[in-house]
Amino acid sequence: MKWSMCGKRKYVLSAILVLFLVPIVSFAQKTDSLRNILKQKNTPDTTKVLLNAELAWEFKNRNTNVDSIIFYAEQGMAIANAIHFRQGAALCSMHIGIALILRDEYDPAVVNLNGALAYFETLPATKELNEIYHNLGLNYYMQTRFDSALANFELSKAAAAAIDNKSRLARAHYYLADIHNDMGNYAPALQHYLAALDLYEKGGKKNAASNCLTNIATVYAQLKDYKNARLYVDKSLKEFSHSTNVQEVYQNYANIGIVYSMMGDYDEALSLFRKGVALTDSLGDDYWNTVFLVNIAEVYTSSDKPELALAAYRQVLARNEKAQEVNFTLSAHSGMGRILYRQGKKQEGIIHLTEAFRLMKENRLKRLIMETALELSKMYEQDGDYKRALAYNRVYNTYNDSLFNENNYKKIQQLQFDYELAKKQQQITQLKKKKEIQKEKNEKQRIVSWSLAGAMILLSIVIVVMWRSRLYEKRSKAEILNQNHEILQQAAKLEELNSFKDKTFSVLSHDLRGPINSITAAIQMFNDKDISPEEYAEMKPEINAQLNSLNLLLDNVLLWAKTHIKEGKAVSPSKTDLYQLVLQNIDLLKDAADRKQHTLNNNISEAVFAFCDAGHIDIVIRNLIMNAIKYTRNGGTITLDAVAGGGKVSLSVTDTGVGMNQQQLAELFAAKSGRNTYGTAGETGIGLGLLLCHEFVTANNGTIAVCSTPGKGSTFTITLPAA
Repeated sequence: MKWSMCGKRKYVLSAILVLFLVPIVSFAQKTDSLRNILKQKNTPDTTKVLLNAELAWEFKNRNTNVDSIIFYAEQGMAIANAIHFRQGAALCSMHIGIALILRDEYDPAVVNLNGALAYFETLPATKELNEIYHNLGLNYYMQTRFDSALANFELSKAAAAAIDNKSRLARAHYYLADIHNDMGNYAPALQHYLAALDLYEKGGKKNAASNCLTNIATVYAQLKDYKNARLYVDKSLKEFSHSTNVQEVYQNYANIGIVYSMMGDYDEALSLFRKGVALTDSLGDDYWNTVFLVNIAEVYTSSDKPELALAAYRQVLARNEKAQEVNFTLSAHSGMGRILYRQGKKQEGIIHLTEAFRLMKENRLKRLIMETALELSKMYEQDGDYKRALAYNRVYNTYNDSLFNENNYKKIQQLQFDYELAKKQQQITQLKKKKEIQKEKNEKQRIVSWSLAGAMILLSIVIVVMWRSRLYEKRSKAEILNQNHEILQQAAKLEELNSFKDKTFSVLSHDLRGPINSITAAIQMFNDKDISPEEYAEMKPEINAQLNSLNLLLDNVLLWAKTHIKEGKAVSPSKTDLYQLVLQNIDLLKDAADRKQHTLNNNISEAVFAFCDAGHIDIVIRNLIMNAIKYTRNGGTITLDAVAGGGKVSLSVTDTGVGMNQQQLAELFAAKSGRNTYGTAGETGIGLGLLLCHEFVTANNGTIAVCSTPGKGSTFTITLPAA
């Protein structure tokens, strides 16, 4: 197959992470925990920088959200630069560089990675230094800048060896092998694959080892050593366990299918490629879907089905018009060129094949250059253009000598022999050690067995006596602990009720006395004829307002008491229509608003639903609207809005009232006696309504927040779970 390695470079940025990263705790748990710590950290110091860097690292490891990697890394970078924290700035710069590679923004990625490298190169080898070299290698590999990629992966390998990290060392060998294989350097490719395979097998990483075995099979297939190719494919299939990561699965389909195709087993290859198409279709992975489409086209070409092959190649070129992936383009041009020439469309065929040859030379793909040069040489010879035929034939001979000379093949055979010999020697050594350890173990077990037999009889007697004693003691302790627990619970409940009683009576004694005395005095004055009926009529609206205020206050006190005195707060959540609740309360409070010439705007749509206790939230909305009416001067505006999204519903009440200062905001949701406030028309309030709102919203798994500016007004926002 002429296109066996084209999928690897893109694969390194997604599924390959699974081969090297093993999460200790779930991703969601860790990121949520880190975010919560970050929210509580207000000081812009080194700890905050490192928290941002760690969050970026988590998102990078899981490859879930490139924007999140950049967001947290840039946030950390800004703080690090402000406090001159070089290590933090370097860490964040590294994460930004990695994220930019995932976005295919290669040049700015190099700038950020080199910025991080400038700091970490001054330190002893670290995992960060290894990671920077590794990602620089990936960056250049994605751009087919093979020399730069090889140099950085060699540095990554050295750094992994320095920190004695076998997993990262295996990863470096794996990518060095991939690049050499792409370039047609089969001996070093095989050497690195075998080194990676050895490390993966020792580390118990079966899926990674399976990928190495498949790639080794690919090397042998390209050298036309089909016996060894089939041997390693069989080993790979045996080792590969069904992973839950589907990208690993279809990567294996691609690699093994390619080897089958190289060996001429086209039915088996097509079966695997079609499975890959089905999987990538279901995942919406256009890149890998095209990988399988190209390989299907190659199989049709090799199995003499030219029309099917041409249709597939044209589809590849059409898909790749925007993406401009070099390997897709050159494979399609190469395949179409060969087919069109054979169909008699010689000029068109040569144009396609020449374009493929140009791309191969640009990317230094030795094996493909050799094969395409031979094709072009034969085409020009048939057309009588012997000059060009000779030129391409010389290119073919040059690359053929380089790839398939006897020394090269002997070197590969020697590498294989050395690897197998080392493996056998290792197995023999391990077997000898196991026998010696087993012998020593058996001797110790014999001595221990006799000692234990005598001790067990004595111990059995002691255990029976102790067991009876412990059983009695355990029962006694359990009874005492249960009694203590019940007493503590009762004491806590009594203390809570006592505290509530004191708080409630304190509020009522101070804050109800004044308004009631005022109303009583007014009525008494009228009865004693100290004021005329006309004067009493003028006072009547104010008295009514006071009575309404007291009525709401008493309702709130009773409801608040009910929620505290009951054993547990009775919350019955259900799908609640917020629009209807608001509409009912606006109708209920319209007269109060009209008395102060207020405008009530309901901007809530008819399709906003929350999952909450309708009775609780009805009281909350009524209290918030009443407060807005009370503290807004005549002719003001009160607006209600609602926004849904992210599984939440936010309802806000905005007024153009007197507003609040910082001290008032700080005491807003606290029960405090003697804290009278007065509305713009003299209405009294003690803040109990807002305390009730806070408790009801919290009981319904929601939050309440306030934003206020003195003299300009306030906005109260409650957030509840969406239905």
